[in-house]
Amino acid sequence: TLSSTTAVSPTFSAPAIAAGGSDITLTFRLTVTDSGQTPLTDTDDVTIKVTRQATVNAVGGVTISSTSGTTRDDTYVRDETISVAVQFTENVNVDTTNGTPRLPITIGSATGNADYASGSGGTTLTFNYTVQSSDTDDNGISIAANVLSLNGGTISDDSGLAANLAHSAVTDSASHQVDGSIATGTPVAITGADRTVAAGTLVTLDGSDSTDPNAGQTATLTYQWTQTAPTSGDGSGLTLSSATAAEPTFTAPAIAAGGSDITLTFRLTVTDTDSNSDSATVTITVTAPAAAEAVSITSSPQSATTYGAGERIRVSVDFDENVTVTGRPRLAITMGTQTRHAEFAGVTSNDTLRFTYTVQTADADSDGISIAAAALSLNGGTIISAANSIAANTDLGAHALSNQAGHKVDGGTAPAVGVTGVRITSNPAGNDDVYAAGEKIIVAVDFGQNMAVTGSPQLRLTIGAATRLAAQTGTVDTAVDFEYTITAADLDADGISIAHNALRLNGGTIQSSPGAVNAAPGLFTHAVYQHPAHKVDGGGSTVGAGSVPPSVSGVSIASTPQSGDTYGAGEIIRAEVTFSAAVNATGNPGLLLTIGSLADTRRATLVGTATTGATTTLTFAYTVAATDADTDGVSVAANALSGGAIQTSGGTMAARHLGGQVINNAGDHKVDGST
Repeated sequence: TLSSTTAVSPTFSAPAIAAGGSDITLTFRLTVTDSGQTPLTDTDDVTIKVTRQATVNAVGGVTISSTSGTTRDDTYVRDETISVAVQFTENVNVDTTNGTPRLPITIGSATGNADYASGSGGTTLTFNYTVQSSDTDDNGISIAANVLSLNGGTISDDSGLAANLAHSAVTDSASHQVDGSIATGTPVAITGADRTVAAGTLVTLDGSDSTDPNAGQTATLTYQWTQTAPTSGDGSGLTLSSATAAEPTFTAPAIAAGGSDITLTFRLTVTDTDSNSDSATVTITVTAPAAAEAVSITSSPQSATTYGAGERIRVSVDFDENVTVTGRPRLAITMGTQTRHAEFAGVTSNDTLRFTYTVQTADADSDGISIAAAALSLNGGTIISAANSIAANTDLGAHALSNQAGHKVDGGTAPAVGVTGVRITSNPAGNDDVYAAGEKIIVAVDFGQNMAVTGSPQLRLTIGAATRLAAQTGTVDTAVDFEYTITAADLDADGISIAHNALRLNGGTIQSSPGAVNAAPGLFTHAVYQHPAHKVDGGGSTVGAGSVPPSVSGVSIASTPQSGDTYGAGEIIRAEVTFSAAVNATGNPGLLLTIGSLADTRRATLVGTATTGATTTLTFAYTVAATDADTDGVSVAANALSGGAIQTSGGTMAARHLGGQVINNAGDHKVDGST
């Protein structure tokens, strides 16, 4: 119904559209007539489209969509967010250019404004309110009817028509109470990872990473440390520097020699300003650091009890567990009133450190060298336990050595004459390589110059599993001869051996001139191992001659250091052993390289073969380790071939003894694994 059908601007009420109904199109025609003698008329039509306005749903239109109780059941606490969802009948768009729509909510006797947060373009808008410290509502928040306001913003449908903001009320709800005096969440106690420490060291507990979820509250946390284990015995009742500090310290308890590890447990409780608290524990395992259990001088003077210039003094420090060494630790040796430093030469069996010092002409100690308890120094390196990476105890303690009478020093004394070669000069009587009963084995020990012999020096021969004594019978030029007569009980199918320590003075002397110092008795790289051309069968026919075995015709170091004459860690030393006939190698034979002292052997492994004519060369390789050191050069002893099988295609075993092909201190092939 129009307000007036004859008025210029009549009005009418647009018809209602039911929920889900379609738009309605209205058409009106206007006819106008003038007042002349002959009235003239004209008409015009106008179309008005009636559309449904976006409104808040009558059911479920306004709801509290957030959940309270993350810290306390059914109650929002300080800094928590209350979210309210307002659902419209169709998609609406929010424009906050000139203001942000808001929805007042009633919290106790106060009102807080929940501001529009999200939802534009959809049917549901979300309004958020952050609880303040002064907010409190024991009955639950409520929302009055029709309080949604634009606050300068707009809420309209897709056609641009403003939404109808009328909505129903939300009554008090016990599941949405408010107490702003309570902080959000509880603090978190953090004590760090469990760890292992050395006995007697200062230990710091660390709770500084503990946190409080409330912004800015971490700085106000209080700390309380308590030792919870052990409650009695070793390690109990420890005193912290401050039980209320974030990072207190204590001294790890001592562990007696041979004692077991001690396990300590500490609990940290952190509390915030709202009396919320949290606890965490940390376990500290106290272990005794690796320690020296023996100190030994492993070298011997070439002449009686006194080292001369150029001789090496070798010392081993044994630890009670496996250790890892970096850098170049050193060992102080007291010589008379002076201190000399033995340089690090490597690690043996993972727990023994070796040190070497070369005597100088100015060195002298008439009552024997000493090694003090504080002699072992790191010198910029490290010695740590291989099991737990804890620094070793370098104090030698009761293992220190005082005035070792068997290890005097006189650098002014010329070094003793040494062995320059060992030769078996005899041959079996028959046309084979086997000595029979009654035959003599004659060995010449060469010293490189004429020697004077007194008394009855002896040379120990290894025949099978037995040791036989060859007596000194005379001298020929620069060699001292020794003889042994085969008995019926002697048997050695592999060939006799002569160990590096086989020469014994036996109360006699071997001197370059009467009254001079005795010659050094060590055979070193001239030792003989299972010489295949000198087998023994004193009982008869049990050892046959067989085919002539291939023998070693050459030994060489085929590799070259990357820098100068010294190999560094990771470099490969390659050695080649050439035989007199073609051989096959099976079972992984190896070649022992002497790096450092005679006892410091490293096994080079077989890497391949290369045949030239009738000669096969076996190549062996060893990778230098960080602990390897040899300032004189690599050596290859006569008995260096070990393991596996080396034989001809017909099955004849090759002679493993290197004979005169040994390498003694190859100066172009030194080793320093620390580089």
